[in-house]
Amino acid sequence: MRLDIYPDPGLVRAGRLVAVYMARVAGLDGETVQDVRLAVGESCGRAVAAHQRHGLPEPIAFRFDSSDGLAASVADRVARTSAGGTTTITLHWRAGC
Repeated sequence: MRLDIYPDPGLVRAGRLVAVYMARVAGLDGETVQDVRLAVGESCGRAVAAHQRHGLPEPIAFRFDSSDGLAASVADRVARTSAGGTTTITLHWRAGC
């Protein structure tokens, strides 16, 4: 699943909600679902802050893959504009681990 959100602190919640949904689809237990919520929310919040600090209006990219547990990535565009790359935080959880 792909989700792009604009760098607005009010939209961080949307990223967390999608992460929780995907964690449940992946069959993760309740405690791990909360870990996913926290980690993705923190990553998104940092990306939003970085975009705002650099005046970037481009969206922040979320990618979720639930084919083998849950892999989630949050990518900002800050490095792309300043050094030719993208900062991506990738997180991975597996059901029953």
